[in-house]
Amino acid sequence: MAPIYTYYISPEAFGQFSTVKSFLPLFTMVSSVSIDLAYFKVYFDEGIDRIKLLSTALFFLVFSGIVFSFIFTLAALNISFFKDLELLEYRYIYIFFTIITIPLINLANTHIKAIAEPKHLSKISIITSPVLFLTTLGLLEYSDLGVNSIVVGIITQQLLQVTLFLKLFKNFNLIKFDFSFAYLKLLSKISIPMIPTIATGWINTLSDRFLLTYFGLVSDTGIYSIAFVFSQGVYFIGDSISKINAKISMQAISKSIEEYNKNNKAYFENIITLILLLIFLSNTIGVEILPYLLSDEYSDIGLVFSILTASTFIGLSYRPFTYYLLNKEKIKNITYAGTASALCNTALNIVLIPKFGKVAAATTTIISNLVYFLIITVSSREVSKNLIFSKRFILSVIVLILSISYSITDIIEIKTAIVIFGLILLYLLDINKGLKNIITLIKR
Repeated sequence: MAPIYTYYISPEAFGQFSTVKSFLPLFTMVSSVSIDLAYFKVYFDEGIDRIKLLSTALFFLVFSGIVFSFIFTLAALNISFFKDLELLEYRYIYIFFTIITIPLINLANTHIKAIAEPKHLSKISIITSPVLFLTTLGLLEYSDLGVNSIVVGIITQQLLQVTLFLKLFKNFNLIKFDFSFAYLKLLSKISIPMIPTIATGWINTLSDRFLLTYFGLVSDTGIYSIAFVFSQGVYFIGDSISKINAKISMQAISKSIEEYNKNNKAYFENIITLILLLIFLSNTIGVEILPYLLSDEYSDIGLVFSILTASTFIGLSYRPFTYYLLNKEKIKNITYAGTASALCNTALNIVLIPKFGKVAAATTTIISNLVYFLIITVSSREVSKNLIFSKRFILSVIVLILSISYSITDIIEIKTAIVIFGLILLYLLDINKGLKNIITLIKR
């Protein structure tokens, strides 16, 4: 829906919405203590009464959600930063309802995945997604709510999702008032240590919107947020394929380092090469198409989109090395990487955003990803060194730099040269072989 938003909502208004939205994961993390993330692990522990576990998590999230929704909403009402976001009149309603509904939705999603019944998630998505689209579009077209139309659409969808999940659980006789402090303690014991990692993730992915708005660049926040939405298209494809490979990767490491290295080599030859192709096409052809999809107010999106899309390559490149560290129980290394990248992201944003706005926010995102990448690869050098210093990876980085450079220049001859040179390098990377192998992987 992002292109549609741009024709009804100004960058400043969408920036205010994106700013409030960026705080919600932080608020829900505190209100829920992230027990929805621990639920999946505890669910499969021996001797667990799963109905009691679900009831405990469910009633805790309802109670804590209501309490913290009042706390955070009242706090926002008295903080000048939120008071100044006047175009988003429904900001306090948005905060209040989301703190209650999102943890419940996350828990329901986790439970359904645990019982291996994804069809229920598909059914609920088929019902609620059109509701979000039609409600938002209808209000944008036929009312004067403006950006508040998005809030109404989201809250309507969330309430419908919660209703459908509760109805589903009731049909399966899963809703019983059977609360256990012992189970809550068990969930919290696992979830609370995860909070710092989640917080660093928030800093790396969402704090830039807050800082852009804080420094008075609200329109830049709106344009940056739209660029981020489009860049996630490439990430979604790469993430989906990468998850298919994850199971194979974990099976390989359980056998031997040699087998794992063989799997990683195939990962970089196939999946990462495909992602590189998608990034290159997005940052050349896609950048030319974007202005036709968006209103003129958002036309200055090309370079920000290119940088954010390129960061996808880095994020997916270190994934197999993260699996290795998890398998070796080197969790501290992952925590160090997350903390270092978060500190880097924050420091650079504070220094650069006031001068360079949205371009700085995008650049610090890719730099902080690079910091995370370097720490993870050094920590897993036993399996990463041969891949990172390979000719293939170096050529891939050159293609990545070329794809970003395309948006920097307006000279047709230079753009043409970038496209030709990039395609030659992709040919040298044997992209056809990679595509065939990915199709085989998906079939498996």
